[in-house]
Amino acid sequence: MKERFNQLEYSREYSKNYKKENYDRLNLQMPKGLKEKAREFAKEKRGLSSLNAYIVYLIQKDMEENSDEQNS
Repeated sequence: MKERFNQLEYSREYSKNYKKENYDRLNLQMPKGLKEKAREFAKEKRGLSSLNAYIVYLIQKDMEENSDEQNS
């Protein structure tokens, strides 16, 4: 019997492989309650869509500021 093509399964597998090849993962622990506060702050004050986007923004900003100091 011929196996049917499953679009949903294919999409999930493609997405999983894409993320594996293009992103690093980071497991982060923080005090209880801080995650939700940070998520709300990121959305309200920074206009960012996710906590992940906020963390990446902070890291990139800090690295840019510190590389400018080292180049001076």
